[in-house]
Amino acid sequence: MKYGPALPPDQRRFGWLIRLTQTVFLGGAAAILLVIALSLYLIPGLRHVSPQELYHTTWAEARANAYDTSNYKDWDQWEHKYDGQIKTDEDAVKFSNEMLKSTGDHYARLFSAEESRAASLDANEHFVGIGVKLKPQLDSSGEPVMAPNKDDGPLMAVDADGNPLLEDIIAGGPAEKAGLKAGDAIAAVDGRSLKNATMLGMRKEIAGKEGETITLTVVRKGQTLPPVKVTRAQVKQEKLSYKMLTAPNGKSIGYIRLEDFMDVNAPEEMDAALKALPTDRLIIDLRSNPGGLMPICLQLASMFVDQGTLVSTRTRIHDAGYETTRFVLQKDGMAVVTTDEDSGKVSTVMQDRLEPIASGKQVIILVDGNSASAAEMFTAALQQNGRATVVGEQSFGKGIGQTVMRFPNGTEFHVTTFRYFTPNGFWLGNGGNGAQSHEQFGITPDHKVPFNKVKGARYGSPLDNQLNFAIDQLSH
Repeated sequence: MKYGPALPPDQRRFGWLIRLTQTVFLGGAAAILLVIALSLYLIPGLRHVSPQELYHTTWAEARANAYDTSNYKDWDQWEHKYDGQIKTDEDAVKFSNEMLKSTGDHYARLFSAEESRAASLDANEHFVGIGVKLKPQLDSSGEPVMAPNKDDGPLMAVDADGNPLLEDIIAGGPAEKAGLKAGDAIAAVDGRSLKNATMLGMRKEIAGKEGETITLTVVRKGQTLPPVKVTRAQVKQEKLSYKMLTAPNGKSIGYIRLEDFMDVNAPEEMDAALKALPTDRLIIDLRSNPGGLMPICLQLASMFVDQGTLVSTRTRIHDAGYETTRFVLQKDGMAVVTTDEDSGKVSTVMQDRLEPIASGKQVIILVDGNSASAAEMFTAALQQNGRATVVGEQSFGKGIGQTVMRFPNGTEFHVTTFRYFTPNGFWLGNGGNGAQSHEQFGITPDHKVPFNKVKGARYGSPLDNQLNFAIDQLSH
């Protein structure tokens, strides 16, 4: 989960505007202030500095903003470590990320200009690619199998020959137009073998510039197909989908699947879904939802909760101490109550909230071990305000968030700056930063239902036992 956007030091005097971009619900004058804040956000990205200055900016801002400062005690040794080796922006990004790796914060990273542009498209349901969904390799307990180097992420699910499998094909995308199907294995890209690839490695192989054509070696049901040429293009992926289900006893139940909390159109799409599902029984599927943006999460939660605390955060103040903030829904808006821990000063800002059009509906939320960050924040907000029952498996446990900073030369810097706490004050965990027990952190479902991995079982399918359990619960 991310705050966003934030600014480098030369823009810190506009900090109050930045807080609006973290919490605003686009109402009245607040929308005007958000436009101003976003324009300030874009200014640093338009500045151009030398690669060495880019590296130094990362060095300075990492320590000034990091939530956990204990890993930055020997930070001075990094300031000039790579001076003679930084010649290009690519060098600056590479060495900055080597430096950040030493902190143990897996979420601290400097993104290149190209990666930053791709992330911006993703926030609007678009990205440049071939339009496929990748399938991670899972162990016997349903957890992703990590690569030997943890930073490389999970391994891909593979066929009998070790070729990575595609979980699904995005409708209307280049892969579908080229004839690819869900369950196909990709043995090679432009002749480069992909055997035993990681998720990250696979993404890097198929990613690239719009308009470029790549040649895939595709294996379908054990047979190698003739070479398949696919041209990268902008792909639109629906992040929110819905349908009406019918329980065995004839009860109508609405099913809403949300892929992540990154899409700025999610509140509008949720509103449309709720109005298109004429039922008081809802299932919200957040399984494998990795999270996203905190403001979007809070907007969506406000549609289901009439009044109450949604979340509390403890955030590092730039180059200083900490402040705590509570986000409290009231009938006439959302109170954002911030306390400076050093001075004790308390300030309250009222923001608009969305209409709680689903506050009277019976809700079940489905989660699994890959439901993380904003997905957990949303789930806890509804569960602990008595607005939802949770079904599935223990969630991931990411009770930390990152601030997104627009950096010079079109780059973007992410660093962990805050922890968040559920309405009852529980911290969900460090998101894999350091040792933690899966059972100790995360959200514990009201009904623990392990996913039944029978042949042909997929989320949302007739063989989805977790979904069937939720349907049974709502049909009474």
